[in-house]
Amino acid sequence: MKKLPIILSMAACTSAAFAQSTVSISGTVDLAVRSVDNGAVKQTQMVRDGINSSRLRFIGTEDLGGGLKAGFWLDMPVRADDGTGASVFWERRSTVSLLGSFGELRLGRDAALQNSGPGDFDAFNGKGVGNVMNLATPRNFSNATTFTRVNNAVSYLLPNVLGGFYGQVQLAPGEGVIGAKHSAFALGYKDGPLETRFTYGRTHVDSVAVVNTITGASTATAASGSFTYAVLGSSYDFGRAKLMGSLINWNSAEAVAGSRKQFTYNIGAMVPIGSGSLNVAYTHANRSGLGSDAQDAKQFAVQYIHSLSKRTAVYASAARIKQDALATTSNAQYNMDGTNLVGRSGTGFDFGIRHSF
Repeated sequence: MKKLPIILSMAACTSAAFAQSTVSISGTVDLAVRSVDNGAVKQTQMVRDGINSSRLRFIGTEDLGGGLKAGFWLDMPVRADDGTGASVFWERRSTVSLLGSFGELRLGRDAALQNSGPGDFDAFNGKGVGNVMNLATPRNFSNATTFTRVNNAVSYLLPNVLGGFYGQVQLAPGEGVIGAKHSAFALGYKDGPLETRFTYGRTHVDSVAVVNTITGASTATAASGSFTYAVLGSSYDFGRAKLMGSLINWNSAEAVAGSRKQFTYNIGAMVPIGSGSLNVAYTHANRSGLGSDAQDAKQFAVQYIHSLSKRTAVYASAARIKQDALATTSNAQYNMDGTNLVGRSGTGFDFGIRHSF
């Protein structure tokens, strides 16, 4: 007869414990049909991530009391075009955190801090056939492995009580992996319609044979050096239009004969039209060093996104890249979201559907 009060008491304690914890599951599936004329071959294919990253994520928090919380974030890509899995299961993010009035201490695999800058101030959100990274990615000019994601990262984020200012520091030891020792920081300001941010990342690269990522051939021997990537971005929402832009500078000081560097600028606008948005962007890349002075390029892109609901949208995008140098299949310097460009120009189109849950 005394078992019932005990069971009820245990249930109440369990309910209280669960009330202090939350776990959410969310995701996005974004697929598009893409047609690209890259100067030598015209191809049509289905691609992922036309306007948003296809992903499945699990986010949890626990209230530890006294203003302290613990949390985790597990984030994997969804390859809905062919159903295959990623080579790294939690490829996008796998972190655990402690949060409080002091800010956030975060450990684990995370997005490279400096890589968030270009996409956040790009009218194409850093995705799709016309995104800024078509020109701003270093491609085969660096052996750094930390351009998009950082393994074994230790990060500290400032608390959100600094009058609009925010910041983050990110460190990774490398653990003996070539091109994985990394440090980065970000400092930004956001107040109403205005946001501006500066990010900087540096990766130490030990002596290693440089491998051309296009041909797979080892073409030179790099000296111990570094790869740096800096971004200054800003945006302002006027209501009728949101204007944005970024200045991007990378420097690969890894080769025996010297270094390559590139300065890229991107400007764009997002204009609300009824249930949709018309987005335009222009990007220009200026490269120098080690015979790459003639490898400049520019890109113009336009996109329309139409929202069918809060979670579903259809979109169409078009972009054109013009290169100064006559590229070949063995020395292509730029790509259109994954498709190498040869010749002097390339044109691409996306038609897709995005659904979030």
